[in-house]
This record gives sequence, C-alpha cells and structure tokens, in this order.
Amino acid sequence: MILSVNEKRALLKRQAEMNQYEDEMVRRYAQQQQARQDEIQKMKQQAEEIRDQIFQKLADEEAQRAAEAQFREQLRNELDLEEREEAAQAKERAEAQKRIDVRMELQAAREYQLRLKQERAEEEKRMEEEFKRKLMEKFAEDEKLEQMNAQRRRMRELEHKREIERLWQEKLAIYQAQREAEQQELEYQREEKERQAQIIAQEKERLLAEHAAILQQHHPKANSQYMGGFQR
Repeated sequence: MILSVNEKRALLKRQAEMNQYEDEMVRRYAQQQQARQDEIQKMKQQAEEIRDQIFQKLADEEAQRAAEAQFREQLRNELDLEEREEAAQAKERAEAQKRIDVRMELQAAREYQLRLKQERAEEEKRMEEEFKRKLMEKFAEDEKLEQMNAQRRRMRELEHKREIERLWQEKLAIYQAQREAEQQELEYQREEKERQAQIIAQEKERLLAEHAAILQQHHPKANSQYMGGFQR
C-alpha cells in the first residue's frame, strides 16, 4: 500500500507524539520514583534523628544515674572516712588520756610512798624516843642510879643504853615486819582489783566480737567506735 505524503506526515507526527508521550511518562515515573526515594530517605533520616534523640536521652539519663550513683558512693566513702577518722581521733585521745592518767597515778603513787616513808620515819623516831625514854626511866628507878657514884652510874647507864638499843631494834623489826605485811596485803588487793578489771574488759570485748554482726547492722558507727576502742 502506498501512503500519501499527508498520511506519512500524519503518521510521523503521531509517532512523534507517541514518543513524546512515552518520554513524558518515563520522566514522570522517574520523578515519582525520585520523590518516593526522597520521601523514604527523609523518613529514614527523621527516624534516625528520633533514634539519636532517644539514644542521647537514654545516654544522658544513664550518665545522670551513674553520676548520682558515683556521688552517693563518694558520699558514703567520705562518711566512712570521717567515721574512721573520728574513731581514730577518739582512740588517740583515749590513749593520750590513758597515758596522762598513768603518769598521774605513778606520780601520786610516788608522792604517796614518799609521804608514807616520811610518816613512818617520823612515827618510828617518835616510838624510839618514847621507848628509850621509858626504859631509861624504868632502869634508873629499878637500880636507883642517883644513889651510885658517878663512874658506876655512867657504866650502868651505858649498859642500859645498849640493852635499850637491842630491845628497840627487836621492837622495830617486829613493827617493820607488820608494816611490810600490811603493805603486801594492800598490793595484793590492788593487783587483784586490776586483774578482775582486766577479766571484765576481756569478757566485754569477747561479747562485742560475738555480736559484731548484729551491732554493725543496727548501729555501724557505734560498732566501729566500740571495736576500735577494744582493739588496742
């Protein structure tokens, strides 16, 4: 079939329009696909931003919790350190006071011993003078020395003095032995009192050690002070 020129032109025009239409359809499809991809990418980006925001919020909350936990732990450590320092200071003060008390007790004991020694010496001197005076009077009265001549009287007086000195030394020995026995009894009573006090302290320390867990649970500060005071 032979087409006319006009028909050919119309056919070519129609073909061109079809091609143009197909190109427009392809362009529109491509735009739609690009718009869809852009929308998907935008949604992904928004989702990532939301996820990042949530992650950052969780991270901030976790950091805050960690900071609070660290603060509480630091506070507990500081309080524990403060309690330990207070207990150590209290122990040092107690030990210092104990040393002072021991020195004062020793000083008082020395002063007491010196005073007692002086009093005993004065008492012994008084007893000696009284004892010798009475014996001299008795010997003089028994032998009537005033009736003897001077030489014989002096000899008898020397004999009397020697005998009086011997008797006095015997009496003094008995007196000192009695005082020594009394002193030993007082020393024994003092040592027995200290021994009983030590036994009581050891028993108290044992009871505290046995019930340390209960005391720590209900009153940890008191427990640290008590245990610090007894572990010396």
